[in-house]
Amino acid sequence: MKFLPPVVREKLRVQFCQLKQLNTPVVEFEAVFISLSRFAPELVVSEERRCLEFEKKLRTWLKLRVAESMTWKYGCLVDAAAHLEIIMHEDEERMRGSKRSQDS
Repeated sequence: MKFLPPVVREKLRVQFCQLKQLNTPVVEFEAVFISLSRFAPELVVSEERRCLEFEKKLRTWLKLRVAESMTWKYGCLVDAAAHLEIIMHEDEERMRGSKRSQDS
């Protein structure tokens, strides 16, 4: 890893602390999460802490769904979030399609 001045490291740490998924797909969000998490290692020191941080930063509807799984394995949590996101997106597309059919 290249040397980063302390001010840059702190800026990246703050970015991690303020990170939110918003409209980013889970797979892309997870890549950013992993990349920035190295600047706040105390927040992801264990598998459980990493899971809690990841859940906390997800979109609200996804966070609520994923939290039901109560998994403390990071890989499983990311997979569950990505899977739920795909399912919800497909459901939304189906609903839009059926609404268009009704409107015609």
